[in-house]
Amino acid sequence: MGDRAVITTVQTIGDPQSSSELGVYLHMNGDPTSVTAFLEYCRAKDIPSPNYDYGWARLCQVIGNYFGGTLSVGVEKCCNLDCDNGENGVYIINGWDIVGWKCVPEDYDDTVDIDKLHLMMNEIDARQPTHLGEDRTHKAWCSYVERHAMDDHLRVLNDLKICTDPARECRGCSMVSHGVCCDNDLMSEAANTIEELMNRINELEAQND
Repeated sequence: MGDRAVITTVQTIGDPQSSSELGVYLHMNGDPTSVTAFLEYCRAKDIPSPNYDYGWARLCQVIGNYFGGTLSVGVEKCCNLDCDNGENGVYIINGWDIVGWKCVPEDYDDTVDIDKLHLMMNEIDARQPTHLGEDRTHKAWCSYVERHAMDDHLRVLNDLKICTDPARECRGCSMVSHGVCCDNDLMSEAANTIEELMNRINELEAQND
């Protein structure tokens, strides 16, 4: 047992358990937050997506560097991987975006914890032979949160704060465009619910119109 998952692309049509398309197997860190961290880190490094062969190789390199050792990650045809693993199933990605799941339990929780996402992206970077650095990793994290701020699966209840001054930049990131910020000295109290967050974003956008 572990925290297993398979990552494959939209080229995998139908049941991945009978597909000859490539997939990456993770024995550990197959949860949505970890997989998102791997994918967003690859995006930040401008690695070609796994829609192309080089993308597969570099994704495996990033994950392998993170794990170290000789186990925990593999690449094979999906039909030879543990797709129906009873844990995180199969992630379907297009480019570096997760666009769906297969072989997941009925009660599967696809929540991405943005605090843990930020921490893990930094951990991934620290284990690579060349580094993005904290600033670029932070900007990549901010970019993800900005793109997905309205998604139901993004955990924002106690993590995403409302910027007290939407005219100020957050460490050079673009979060100001949605009026949200992750810098402590620019935050007011955290939004307590997704509904509160959405209402506040709408208010800020209306003020800017």
